[in-house]
Amino acid sequence: GSGSCTREIQMQAESTWRSVVMTSMQSIHALRQALAGLAQVRGDKTVILISGGWPMDEREEMSTLNIVASEAAAARATIFSIYVPVATFTADRRLMTATPLADSYLHSSPLETLAAMTGGGSFRAEVGADAAFERLGRELSGFYRLAIEKDPSDVSGKDRHMKVQV
Repeated sequence: GSGSCTREIQMQAESTWRSVVMTSMQSIHALRQALAGLAQVRGDKTVILISGGWPMDEREEMSTLNIVASEAAAARATIFSIYVPVATFTADRRLMTATPLADSYLHSSPLETLAAMTGGGSFRAEVGADAAFERLGRELSGFYRLAIEKDPSDVSGKDRHMKVQV
């Protein structure tokens, strides 16, 4: 009796997990296709990824994210993610999670990792996205301007090394 019930619950859990991971992989595949298209366009790009998260198998997470980060680098794309978590308490949710922080981390961690790997940032949009987009706007508005002034000693035509530090 209880053994078959336990097996049924395990099978349902495994089926649900496979479905969630498959959805994550479909989203990643779509992002990879977008990055392949962006690679055909010259110049630097900024990609804003808005997602409810990408739960992934821990064993495959880093290898998958390394591939996507490499493709982003080839496309000269910096990825910023905005994580929109599922509401924890709603009238239509029949079951509550016993581990809300761990569940949230499971969803948001791959987004945060990918953003960091591409030089971008990650933001959360808990209730509204205004704060996340304001912060994103501040992140994207900053830039460095580098100017070089010709010195009279440069007339020799020799190549010179230049070092820039920030």
